[in-house]
Amino acid sequence: MALGCIVSLTGGFGALIAAIGSLAGMFGGGVGVLAGVAGAGGQAATGLLALLAALAAGAGACAASARPRLGAVLMAGAALAGLALMPFYFVAGAVLLLAAAAMAVIGDVRKS
Repeated sequence: MALGCIVSLTGGFGALIAAIGSLAGMFGGGVGVLAGVAGAGGQAATGLLALLAALAAGAGACAASARPRLGAVLMAGAALAGLALMPFYFVAGAVLLLAAAAMAVIGDVRKS
């Protein structure tokens, strides 16, 4: 039970950091659009997709205490999607999300 709480807290904190990073990427894209930089609108749209990945990671963190494998899949998938979309902005949250996913899988294997 304690491992489930640790996984949920680590995943939730990782999802929060990932959401902040994706919002920073969206802000950078929005500033670029206002300045007239080519391709900045694409970065703002990519930031929105990364924010959706961070929300999926938050859902995985919430589900990790009750269903560890489902939470691990959601958190790891969101971390990899966020890294593919915004590698610089999402890296700190992705590290925490992948660590939480690994802890959830290890804890689930030991329990069964």
